[in-house]
Amino acid sequence: MDAEAVLATARSGQIPQYWMVWPLRRDLVLRSALKWAGLSLFGFILFIPALFATVPDNFTGSGLKLFFTSVLLLALGATALGSLGIALYDAWRVLRADEFLIVMTPDDYVKAEPGRITHVPMEHVSYVTMRGVKHPMEQARQAGSYAVGSYGADPYSQIDRYRFMRGLATFRREPTQSPSLAFLDTRSDREVVVATDDSFEALAALEYVLQNHAYNKQRSRTG
Repeated sequence: MDAEAVLATARSGQIPQYWMVWPLRRDLVLRSALKWAGLSLFGFILFIPALFATVPDNFTGSGLKLFFTSVLLLALGATALGSLGIALYDAWRVLRADEFLIVMTPDDYVKAEPGRITHVPMEHVSYVTMRGVKHPMEQARQAGSYAVGSYGADPYSQIDRYRFMRGLATFRREPTQSPSLAFLDTRSDREVVVATDDSFEALAALEYVLQNHAYNKQRSRTG
């Protein structure tokens, strides 16, 4: 099924069984925009007075004073400008929220963004990887039938159980990496990023459904 047909069906409201459709969670992204805007404002409140208080006096000499002043100004400037950039990006996403959509079917992965559509047949989805979060699947395995290997009992009966993974999505962020969910498109060996936050759904829930569909597609092809 081509991408436009998948998106048209997903937006029609008549969603077939085993299809999963996630629009952009406008309220969550709006809260994110406000949070980052507040952090940016706080950063500028600290950065601007620090700038006037230290320039040029602290830069006329050398040594530790110059080093620590530079580090302080860089940190405050990065906080203010970086947070402003994220807030503006989130605000842009809110304004164009209707153009964002992720659809996973037993046969296709489709993601719509403003000016871009990504379509990968499930048979070409491989190496699904979630980074920057503590993976909740170990808890799922301990619970029994939610293990990845247990999909084989019934190819699609477990697809609704992604809500179980959603329920486990209170896991902590890993401090060393930014969160992301991606997979390899085996047609081109290109990494496809599904999401870098929970603006569509909890990353663990997205990963669970994607893994499920990809596994079942591979199993149906290999018999």
